[in-house]
Amino acid sequence: GSTAFTVAIPTTDTNINPFGILQDTGNQGAQVRIAIYGISTAVSKGDGTAIAVGDKLTLNALGKVIKAGTFQDTIGIALQGSQTDNFNIKIMVIPGNQGIV
Repeated sequence: GSTAFTVAIPTTDTNINPFGILQDTGNQGAQVRIAIYGISTAVSKGDGTAIAVGDKLTLNALGKVIKAGTFQDTIGIALQGSQTDNFNIKIMVIPGNQGIV
């Protein structure tokens, strides 16, 4: 997880509690920008489950947005759809909701 003044990228699909979308890649130890609320671009995972406009989203182990399942913590809501891996989509970043669908 993240500690004071550091950001951790997810390494597994479990226990992900997303709080923002990284806006630049940066180097280890460098400062980075994180969108914690508002409209942002995010990379989608084409895992066979299409993302539709309005879907609640969470992150996978690679830090890509995927459609949230029941009771998963969410990062936001899709403003664009996607079925393609590594496709950039616009999302409304609203972290901390549970994806009750």
